[in-house]
Amino acid sequence: MNHGELPDREILRVSRLRVAIREKSEEIVLLRDVNFSLARGEIHGLVGESGCGKSLFARTLVRLEAPAYILSGSILVDNREVAHPASSAPVSFRGKKISLVLQHPSTAMDPVFTMANQFKDALSILPGPERSMNRVYSLLEKVGIPSPASRCRQYPHEWSLGMLQRAQLVMALLSDPQILILDEVTSSLDPTMALQIVELVSQLRQEHHTAFILITHDLAMAAHVCDRISVMHQGTIVETRGVEDLFRQPEHPYTADIVSNSGIKGEDLCLIR
Repeated sequence: MNHGELPDREILRVSRLRVAIREKSEEIVLLRDVNFSLARGEIHGLVGESGCGKSLFARTLVRLEAPAYILSGSILVDNREVAHPASSAPVSFRGKKISLVLQHPSTAMDPVFTMANQFKDALSILPGPERSMNRVYSLLEKVGIPSPASRCRQYPHEWSLGMLQRAQLVMALLSDPQILILDEVTSSLDPTMALQIVELVSQLRQEHHTAFILITHDLAMAAHVCDRISVMHQGTIVETRGVEDLFRQPEHPYTADIVSNSGIKGEDLCLIR
């Protein structure tokens, strides 16, 4: 294996990533020496308190970190370095290699256009043969939205939050990304709908072999669906473990604290997973 090349099972490796923002004349480091890896087809949870840097990390992976900027470190996506300022990778890799779905689905849609028009916008960046609304309808049915052709003639306000969240997933899946980042996508949903979205992620992993980064503050949800969990605290990842190891024997004090506060005990895992 050449220096810097990913092992066969890894689709993403982040090494010693440092991200900062400038306020007046002061440079403030927001992400400090973050190390992270993602295997092909893995669902990897990223948990931590609000403001710890989870969403900034997600945006940095798809190179949408501005006004923050990368100070140093490496982001290898399918063996391609995308962290260097001179890299042209973001233009070509975003969407096809890696996609990001943000929270608050209602604000992601333009209220003056039908859902069909918004899907057509998403299709417009794809190669000609892939610009098919039939493909959209097929994916919408797959994620549990019936009568997709008639539904797409409606406007966003006529869709529920859960349906809009599924629509965002479909838009991201149109380009068949190898990595899909879900940033707090269930935070605005009721528990039943949130569980449906999580189950959908498991289904999509099986059918599309997509690797997922699931960013959430909900440890129970992460325990239910993830293969591994990384814990972020104060701008760095303090621990990455398999789910059972994390809950049974957390190593970092912050991890032990959030596991304790979650109320989930090791013996509960067989009921959650």
